[in-house]
Amino acid sequence: MSDGERIASIVMVIFGTVLFIYFALSVMIFRLKNPHLKRPEAPTPREHSFLLHYIFRQWWYHWARPIAGYLRRHNFHPNTLTYMSVVFAFIAMLCFAFEMVTFGGFFMVLSGACDSLDGWLARETGTVSPQGAFLDSTLDRFGELLVFFGLGVFFRRTAFLYPIFLLIMGAVMVSYARARGQSLGVDFNKGLMQRAERIVYISGGAIFDPIVTWIFPVIPRGFFLGGVVTIVALLSLATAIFRTREVARLLKERQKIESSGGSVS
Repeated sequence: MSDGERIASIVMVIFGTVLFIYFALSVMIFRLKNPHLKRPEAPTPREHSFLLHYIFRQWWYHWARPIAGYLRRHNFHPNTLTYMSVVFAFIAMLCFAFEMVTFGGFFMVLSGACDSLDGWLARETGTVSPQGAFLDSTLDRFGELLVFFGLGVFFRRTAFLYPIFLLIMGAVMVSYARARGQSLGVDFNKGLMQRAERIVYISGGAIFDPIVTWIFPVIPRGFFLGGVVTIVALLSLATAIFRTREVARLLKERQKIESSGGSVS
């Protein structure tokens, strides 16, 4: 390892440690201040996530509300956040491609935060529109694929490149299964590994990877992140298969009801 690589590794370990301490203390203090915390009242209802505990979701809503309020008071347009999400995803791609994985994970978080806030801000300001929804969904895919491309460059000389292909397939098909179902009148959004889970787990793996290598020098750089990516890829594929099966089942049930002269609720 050259002196430059050693310095970069130390910087990433320090930065990742600071992020972890801040996050852990923030969640802990929030939990202590809200001992009777219940499941969150999200701005957009969603089924309970097995892989993202409601405490973390509620913590995010706690911080996002004042941010959304500030942006609304200063006439910040939701589409600007959508574009910022792609910009941060592009920066994350560059960070991964140049092996600065901790910073890649950090910018993934910023991209996901902008993606979460744009829809919220649109509802707060009454600017929800088909154009905005289309831009949001489409640019989300662009941003996510940019990040995956950066990860592919990072893992280009390792066996973890193959899980990246599976990850791309799973992520695209999870979104497509829902979108195609919606176009046919069935909105099914359940599944273990959705976009929010992918962002949290991959960014967390990226931030922790240099720390794990520093604590356990026997573990090669990128191995921890590669393991996380592999798990996320497999669960994304499983989610895509699950959604495909369930949407097909619901469409078949609706067809039976319609053919028997019943009504679809």
